[in-house]
This record gives sequence, structure tokens and C-alpha cells, in this order.
Amino acid sequence: MYALGFIGRTPGFWEIAIVLAIVLLLFGPKQLPKLAKMFKDTKKELNSAMEDDKQPAAEEATPASNPVAEASPAPAPAAEEPKAN
Repeated sequence: MYALGFIGRTPGFWEIAIVLAIVLLLFGPKQLPKLAKMFKDTKKELNSAMEDDKQPAAEEATPASNPVAEASPAPAPAAEEPKAN
């Protein structure tokens, strides 16, 4: 059923070593620091995006103040009495 033998369990030392060797062969030793920096920056952006998504949900959970309801109502205009001639 599974194409890869390590699905459903954690990979061992040799599986990790083989993957790292293939990455080294594909990208070369000069490109590995750039690749690592790219992954680090991507992780940072994802974490900040996840924090931004959590913030509005937390604000919605607290009762929001309604500035219209808290403002005092405007005084009603005084009705002018008709002038007697």
C-alpha cells in the first residue's frame, strides 16, 4: 500500500543521511547556505502570517465596544413656538 517504507513512522538515521546526500549532490555545497536561509525566511513568514490570523480571532472573542452606543445622544432641537401677531 505505501510506496515509501517510512510512512507512518519516523525516519531513521540512514534515511535522513541519504536524503541529505541527495540534496548535497543536487544543490552543491555553495548553494546549501542560501537554501537554508530561504527555508528560514519562509518559516518566519509563515509564523508571522499565522500570528496575524490568530489576532483578529482573539479580538472578536472579546466584546467589542460600540462607540455609537457609548456616545451621548445629541440634544433634540427645540421646537419653535409660532409667533402671535
